[in-house]
Amino acid sequence: MAVVTAHDERPATGELVGSVPDAGEADVVAAIDAAAAAFDAWKSLAAVERARLLRRAADAVRERKGDIASVMFHGVVAAVTPTG
Repeated sequence: MAVVTAHDERPATGELVGSVPDAGEADVVAAIDAAAAAFDAWKSLAAVERARLLRRAADAVRERKGDIASVMFHGVVAAVTPTG
């Protein structure tokens, strides 16, 4: 089965901002099932280990905050920019 990809472009320039697999209902159900299964493993971890993993995730977000801010900004601009 071919993977369908959604592309996000800046309306003003047509510049490609990013591409992601276009998820369907089966993909959403699979993601929910995977999250539910992962929760059992997560809740069995000691609080110290969960905290360590959350700190690593926060560090990753901080390291990419510029990229994240840019994608969020351009998404908002695209949402409020009239087309046509």
